Amino acid sequence: MAPASFSSLPPELVSMICSDPGLEKKDLIALRLTSKSGHIHASATKAFGKLCFTDVPLIYTRYSLETFVKICGHPVFGPCIRKVKLSCIRFDSHNFNGCRVPKLEIAVAARRFSHDSDYDLSDLMHSISEVELELTFINDYGDDEPRDFILWIRDLLSHGTSIKSLEFCPMIFDDYDNRKIEPFFQVISRLPLEKLDLHDFSMSQKAMTDLLESLGSTLRCLAITCCDMAGSWREVVVSIQQNCSQLDYLQISDGRTPWLRSWKAYEGTTAVRSGLEKMLRAEQGAAEDSEKESDDP
Repeated sequence: MAPASFSSLPPELVSMICSDPGLEKKDLIALRLTSKSGHIHASATKAFGKLCFTDVPLIYTRYSLETFVKICGHPVFGPCIRKVKLSCIRFDSHNFNGCRVPKLEIAVAARRFSHDSDYDLSDLMHSISEVELELTFINDYGDDEPRDFILWIRDLLSHGTSIKSLEFCPMIFDDYDNRKIEPFFQVISRLPLEKLDLHDFSMSQKAMTDLLESLGSTLRCLAITCCDMAGSWREVVVSIQQNCSQLDYLQISDGRTPWLRSWKAYEGTTAVRSGLEKMLRAEQGAAEDSEKESDDP
């Protein structure tokens, strides 16, 4: 069931609710009463749910994720969820020489620090105030994700029957095992998605083409970046061409595939159709060049 009182909501939601200047007085009264009545779902209005749960800006603890899943399963609040972004920034606290700042702030700057061994720690600490996270789950390197964590994410997607936008990065898991990732595609395929952003996935061609067949009628925006495909990228492009006729934004990039190394994005249905044709021609050209090289003595 959903959280019983306002005080039991995840801190991310409490912060959003209390800082919203447009929050109506009756909603504030309803929230105050939840501390006595114990029924936030009975006292808060549907308008309040739409206002506060349409675009949640941050998830950074397991408690918050677990509670957010329960909110998604609520008959009033759940249908208000429209956008979900699942990703992870991982960090090794041993690299920070005993520096004590909140995990959230460390995680914001960890990537920049790890890519430059000469990066000064004082500069690192100064930079944390200039960077923002949104909907990111924080996890230390080496922590084992509990089985419940994976189930929470699956439940979140299962409950979110009105989710229109999904950004999904598999770094929320401890590894890149596509046996963990691809079962989520079955849940994703049942959502009325208009926007799908997949980043850093290792997946099979069949899983991707099956997903495209399921989402084709609603999908308007598709981005697939830095993904490792077990199978034919050409078949994926053909599947997009056949099933996603309403796309008005498309970006596909893979640095390991010569004809997909461009980060070019196509905007507008005409540009998307043209872009797909260009990709297929580029793939054909790359295949012919490869054949010529193999025939050369």
